[in-house]
Amino acid sequence: MTLTHRLPDGTLPPGEHHIAVLSELFTEFPATTTRRQALNAALDQFVEVVRRLALGTNIVIDGSYLTGKAEPQDVDLGLLSSGANETMTLQRLQLEGVNLTMLEVFVETTPPAFERWIAFFSTDRSGQARGVVLLTV
Repeated sequence: MTLTHRLPDGTLPPGEHHIAVLSELFTEFPATTTRRQALNAALDQFVEVVRRLALGTNIVIDGSYLTGKAEPQDVDLGLLSSGANETMTLQRLQLEGVNLTMLEVFVETTPPAFERWIAFFSTDRSGQARGVVLLTV
């Protein structure tokens, strides 16, 4: 499933929405506030560093960022690592200047563990299915 237009409540339809580039996400969730602009910049830098340093292969994006909220707190991200554990990956991201206060990053080293994060992100706190965005890096 590719990224589709949001539902009336500002969320994505349930399921996995695959994107090839972040601009698809930024089009669907535009930076209409200073907070969203900052989150977009942090997310863009995160993806650039992950790609440049080959830190991972897949990213799942979720959280209040994927809603109609004008002021989401952060962007929730799951990263399928290229092999380094969460501590090492987060340290490397920090060394590269990635703003981890705006990004909640969870790192998994195996596809089954990453799939569990996708499943976790695919439901809200009340157990209702929701959409997540997947980006292959």
